[in-house]
Amino acid sequence: QGGRRDIFLGARECQGYVEPCEFGSGIGFYDDYGEMSLGYMFFGFSYPDENTQHDLISKFWRPVMLDGVITFDKPDAQSLDCNVVREQQSVKEFVVGENFSLAQE
Repeated sequence: QGGRRDIFLGARECQGYVEPCEFGSGIGFYDDYGEMSLGYMFFGFSYPDENTQHDLISKFWRPVMLDGVITFDKPDAQSLDCNVVREQQSVKEFVVGENFSLAQE
């Protein structure tokens, strides 16, 4: 997919170029390469309304390419199966007149 945004794998420095192809239709450079670690990468966020802790959570993982294939975990908002999880902040409680005001005011 990608639309108007560039395709990248975990970091802007790892930009990808996409074109149609049939998987396994030809010989690739990494077909018999073995296992290659791709380092520490951002996986996604779990937003406060999507997890039981009600925190904004950053999830990271260490993907591995095996013979040219990278297997991605399903980005399930309820799942925290990533290798590294970092809680960023708790849900802020809003109280009228104390930390925000109504538009009518």
